[in-house]
Amino acid sequence: MNNLTKLAVISDVHGNLLALESALEDIYKKDIRTIINLGDNIYGPLWPEETALLFRKHNIIHVLGNEDEILFNQSPKNPTCQFVLNQISNETLTWIKSIPMIYRMANNFVGFHGTANSNHEYLVEKVTGIKGNEIMIKSDEELKTELESIPENLILCGHSHEPNIIRLSNGKLIINPGSVGLQAYDDDNPFFHRIQNYSPYARYMILETNGTDFNYELRILNYDYETAANLAKKNQRDDWADWLMTGRAKGRYYGRFK
Repeated sequence: MNNLTKLAVISDVHGNLLALESALEDIYKKDIRTIINLGDNIYGPLWPEETALLFRKHNIIHVLGNEDEILFNQSPKNPTCQFVLNQISNETLTWIKSIPMIYRMANNFVGFHGTANSNHEYLVEKVTGIKGNEIMIKSDEELKTELESIPENLILCGHSHEPNIIRLSNGKLIINPGSVGLQAYDDDNPFFHRIQNYSPYARYMILETNGTDFNYELRILNYDYETAANLAKKNQRDDWADWLMTGRAKGRYYGRFK
């Protein structure tokens, strides 16, 4: 990573100001000054403008998430989209529009939200549509084929909210740091499925060089998730309130894009 010794990788904050504050405090306590954020910054029934302002106070590398993009590239707007747009300033929307889809650092690593070609698709996971086995990890061969056009050996991705470290047989390494702000959801694209981390705590990843390779640390942080859940409930999103409180998607379906 050039002269970097430590890198913090965060993703999927979803307007959860309290979770982001907790993650940034932890990062700076560890004397980490390089942070890459893999997108989905402010979309959700929480604190979109306050979260954007906090992001912009810090020197953070950003890539665009799918739920960042739909704020300016979807019509008609769904209710959550409209809530966010009603809360944020023109400056914040301009900032969101300015975020690139992909980030590369001197051929050492590449970061994007979903895949290199789409921030709406999972890189690591595939959705089967099979009840009880809705999500599977793609095979080594599937992932190698998907990453054939990527020269970098270290690939950072988000979108699925599930933390993962996957080393492929060709030496490439895929890192998903999980989600800072939302530990469960359900979705119907391409088939109905649930993402569940089974606890409400914020998650992010630290990468640290050890000379020839990296050491990896998944950070799992407590924060005031009850306040976040209560705000979601106040904003008529009982589904988000449940996801924030429990890290579980219990089957009452609204969909995070609604």
